[in-house]
Amino acid sequence: GRTMLVSGGTDTGKTTFLNMLCRYIPEMERVGSIEDTREVTLLVKNWLPLEYSPENGVTATDCVKAMLRFSPDRIVLGEMRDEVAAAWLEAGNTGHDGNMATVHASSAYRALERVELLVMRAGLGWPIEAIRHTVATTVDVVIQLKKTHSGDRVIAEIAEVDGFRDGQYVLNPGPTQLKSSK
Repeated sequence: GRTMLVSGGTDTGKTTFLNMLCRYIPEMERVGSIEDTREVTLLVKNWLPLEYSPENGVTATDCVKAMLRFSPDRIVLGEMRDEVAAAWLEAGNTGHDGNMATVHASSAYRALERVELLVMRAGLGWPIEAIRHTVATTVDVVIQLKKTHSGDRVIAEIAEVDGFRDGQYVLNPGPTQLKSSK
């Protein structure tokens, strides 16, 4: 599976789009979902939904670590908003391909930078080069959503991640990339 980030601003339909993507997961896969409020619905027979609650001492990172003990085929993270980014990336580099997550960002490129920033905030001491390499080799596709002036939610950009070179993430436009009006 391809590891995907669904990116966009507030109220652009990220979770709705993530739910749509989840419909394409083969039903025999073991899939874990991690959210603070359950919004993702999976149709697989072996679904492991976990909810975190920092108020009760359970973080999203705790849930990713716990999830790995159940050997999921993939992990769906409802929203990447803190140091859970590091755990999600590590999971993607330990044989759990096809993970998915949503993240707040204004473009596909900015989504990768946002993941990088969230990992740095985790304070794990990873060198920036290691963070960038991990982001670039873990995330395969970024799907950028936006809300139009008329209120429609649309795919603004689909980009395939092709590494990190010369100080930048290398993104290849997907076949269905749409031109956004400025």
